[in-house]
Amino acid sequence: DYGDDIYGNWLFNVACAGEQGFEAHFDMYDTEAAMHCLANGTPMAFSIRTEDGQITNAPHGYRFGHLICVIGYKKINGKLHFIVNDPSSKDVKDVRREYDAEELASGWKLGAVYVIR
Repeated sequence: DYGDDIYGNWLFNVACAGEQGFEAHFDMYDTEAAMHCLANGTPMAFSIRTEDGQITNAPHGYRFGHLICVIGYKKINGKLHFIVNDPSSKDVKDVRREYDAEELASGWKLGAVYVIR
């Protein structure tokens, strides 16, 4: 966002997706709303901010914010995990990851999501 001299602007991001022919909106979801959206086949981007080690299996922390694409969820040993594509992975084969939902929720910035169809 050159006007505000910031990197990333939620409303501009969805407007850009709309210009590309996608239906897109920004919203605030809790875990259940996100699961409902995912169960209906709609991935979304979560805005997260974390410290190193806050999310097990994450490449590193994201102190200044980061977007991950959440594509599904599953239970592992009885605990909910989100299946994500994390673009900060060093190798393309490591982009797909599974993050513990409670750990992810602790860094999920305000429940912010981009929903793009």
